[in-house]
Amino acid sequence: MPNATLDATTFTGAPGDHTARTAPKTAERNPYKVGVVHTGADGTPNVMLGNGGDVRYVFTLTWENVGPVTRNAVQSIFTISAEFNYTDEDGNSWAVQCLLDDYEEEHVESIPNAGAVMKLYNITLTMRD
Repeated sequence: MPNATLDATTFTGAPGDHTARTAPKTAERNPYKVGVVHTGADGTPNVMLGNGGDVRYVFTLTWENVGPVTRNAVQSIFTISAEFNYTDEDGNSWAVQCLLDDYEEEHVESIPNAGAVMKLYNITLTMRD
């Protein structure tokens, strides 16, 4: 269970603690290249890289069975329209941004909570540097 800091908001709570911002269950970092592929008349692919050919990264964080405190905090991060800071589990800091469809949530369960009902969610947040 990796800890994460997103835009100065820390997610370190233990699983099942619905009163704190729960740490993500998984954190993945996958490289990608910025560019386009042009296909020549003979079928040969020609890769035209942007960004000087530097590798960029897509970060995907997932949470399982989290309550509204974590859900609302993650959703607030997703609504940021500018770049923000992401500090990963290794302490690396990245300037990242969420695109239009980079947030997913699924209502998975409702549990009794102090005379009311608390909804639990699975959440996926994707960020790109």
